[in-house]
Amino acid sequence: LNYDWNPDYMAAFTTTSSSTYAVTDANVMEEAISNQALAGVEDIYLNIGWTFPSFTDEQATALKAFMNGGGNVFVSGQDIGWDINDPSGYGTTITKDLFTNYFHASYTADGSGANNKFIAESTDGIFGSVATSNVVDKYAGNIYPDEIGALNGGAPVFYYNTAKTKVGGIRNLQGNHKVVYLGIGIEMIADVAVRNNIMDLTYQWFKGTISTNEFDLLTNGFQVFPNPTAGDFTIEVPVNGNYEVSITNASGVVVKNVNEDVINGRIEFMQSELPAGIYMIRLSYENQTMSKKLIVK
Repeated sequence: LNYDWNPDYMAAFTTTSSSTYAVTDANVMEEAISNQALAGVEDIYLNIGWTFPSFTDEQATALKAFMNGGGNVFVSGQDIGWDINDPSGYGTTITKDLFTNYFHASYTADGSGANNKFIAESTDGIFGSVATSNVVDKYAGNIYPDEIGALNGGAPVFYYNTAKTKVGGIRNLQGNHKVVYLGIGIEMIADVAVRNNIMDLTYQWFKGTISTNEFDLLTNGFQVFPNPTAGDFTIEVPVNGNYEVSITNASGVVVKNVNEDVINGRIEFMQSELPAGIYMIRLSYENQTMSKKLIVK
């Protein structure tokens, strides 16, 4: 069977602030890297889907050269871990090196349809506010969401279960490159707003718009309460200054955007008139962006 998920990736990527991007296939990517034709490209987003082999040796070698040069990589697709690491797969010494030492990932298990939720690690400074989505079968009954782990100081950022025993996504800043690796393809994320949000946050992290410094600021005072709320809520911030507050609904539509000069450490929303639902509050301050989920009952 042939599947084309490029429209899903492009639709998600258009939600980022990037104005310069292009689509190519893996073989052209490999040739371009090998011939130094991607000298100005900083990030590659890999749409693996459900492909065997996930990577050829030539593609893996080119990607390693790209990452050695400081290139960032987003990679998603089911069975990448199985394909490279299971004896029944197509893994080679070269692709295993890509998986372990460049994606900084370990392979735990071949998943099943029981891995039917994609749940963010709420404490993560980049993806912690991403809403939960169902994981759906896109491959005619063949559903294998890889269970993976993070190596070399990386962090789990998504799970398949609330017990956090099955990791479905990791991120890593190792050396001079950043990696986001999902054990499923974004086409398997049922909620379009969630897949768009993941792509947007990845893009912002790659570009430095949000960083792990954001996590320090987040944990040192960015709070929203009451949460859940019946309507009124307050944002508590760690330092006074000028903040931009953007509130988006579950469909990714901005429903409120305000600029506020904070002098008492709080931004209050009284009689906000937000309908019941789940919202994302994005707070921007001096080139840092912080996000939290708000539930309105």
